[in-house]
Amino acid sequence: MVNWMDAHNLSAIACAQGLAVARKLYPSEKTVDNPKHDLGITEVFAWRLAYLAFEFAYPSLADTARTVYEEAPKCLLADSVKYPDPFTYDLGRGTPPFVSSHFQGNFHDVMSIAHEFGHAVQIVQSNNIKLTQSKSLPPVTRECCAFLSELSLLLYTSLYVVPLSQGLLFTWESDSSSYLGPIADVFEKDIADENSRYDYRWNYPLARILSVWLVQNYGVEAFDFAMHQEQSLSDLISACYEEWQE
Repeated sequence: MVNWMDAHNLSAIACAQGLAVARKLYPSEKTVDNPKHDLGITEVFAWRLAYLAFEFAYPSLADTARTVYEEAPKCLLADSVKYPDPFTYDLGRGTPPFVSSHFQGNFHDVMSIAHEFGHAVQIVQSNNIKLTQSKSLPPVTRECCAFLSELSLLLYTSLYVVPLSQGLLFTWESDSSSYLGPIADVFEKDIADENSRYDYRWNYPLARILSVWLVQNYGVEAFDFAMHQEQSLSDLISACYEEWQE
């Protein structure tokens, strides 16, 4: 846990503040159903929707989003047994990353593709701005970027693809109840033990609340702001905590 906090420039106070925000947004008794029915849409449509939503929400990154949309190698109908979880794999500078998902046509799958699209944009943009090794993005920031892409999907569909909007919002709420509920419970337990072994799930609660806060405070610049790391994660979490305490 100590190494993870050092890598993120996070203080124990900031972690506690992030958990407090998570508990305020999603108290333990709150649960949300996740609609899983088939929407009758294709993975090609979902990929394009992720692109259009991202370009609309974050116009300064439109060129990078188009590069990902047009050039990223992908398998959106991957074998769910061989590849049970969607992922985005960095192929190195100069090559868009590889995106994998096992799309089955439900709201969760549409959101998942938007999530991976956000990861892909972050990777390409990181290469574009030539981040040094010392400034490489830590996992919380990378997941925050992916969640910002999900939020762009919610915004875009609420305006232009209304039939999908409510189901995607339910999906976001359902996922949030997991990230800020049981997963936050794991984070809270492990943070109390400096010898706890690294669990990638630690990254999700803080990334989730930060993504919402960044959109609320920086709008179309949220994704750029997250990537350039002009403030430490501790400072951002503390600002988020102070705002939600009001």
